[in-house]
Amino acid sequence: MLNLWSQPLLLEIHKRSSRFRGYQQQDSHDFLRCLFNCVKEECKKAESCPHEALFMGKMVSKVCCGRCRRVSPTEEPFLDISLSLRESDFHID
Repeated sequence: MLNLWSQPLLLEIHKRSSRFRGYQQQDSHDFLRCLFNCVKEECKKAESCPHEALFMGKMVSKVCCGRCRRVSPTEEPFLDISLSLRESDFHID
């Protein structure tokens, strides 16, 4: 059963992305990315995007030159990150 507030949200997602039309099972990650893209489009009209402040992170990596030993940091923004989980990471009681 849908909550009342979720119906307008789902209708808006249906308008913007054909793959979410209907009631087939969909990947929640794909839905979240589609939702973020919709919010980002709407935020172009405003000065800031609240979802980026809440969900955006930065991955910092450092590369060290083998010759001169200079370290070069790089920041890469992300809204989601994939993690590999082993079966042993899950504990079912």
